[in-house]
Amino acid sequence: MPNANINDVLNSIKDDAATDTKQQFQQLITNAKGDANGFIQSNANQLEAWLVALSNGSLPQDEFNNLVAGQKLVAADFVATQALDAQLGAENLTVNLLETAVTKIVPLLI
Repeated sequence: MPNANINDVLNSIKDDAATDTKQQFQQLITNAKGDANGFIQSNANQLEAWLVALSNGSLPQDEFNNLVAGQKLVAADFVATQALDAQLGAENLTVNLLETAVTKIVPLLI
């Protein structure tokens, strides 16, 4: 998939049972990329790039898994620094976004 983007990657998943998962993930990544916080935006952009690279074979799955595991630790630290009322939203747009990618999207790509 040369010059693919996240929509191309998600559209390449032909499993009809995954429609809700793809929509949930697309909403999470769209919200994260539109968030005012630079870390949340960066996290979403990195994840998007990693998923595109994984889907086109330029990033091996074990390297993808290592990148996401490291980013989840950074994201958890970021969430912990947020005010209590902002923690849930920050967690949803960082840690949960990464977890959804690993557990629900990647298995559909491989």
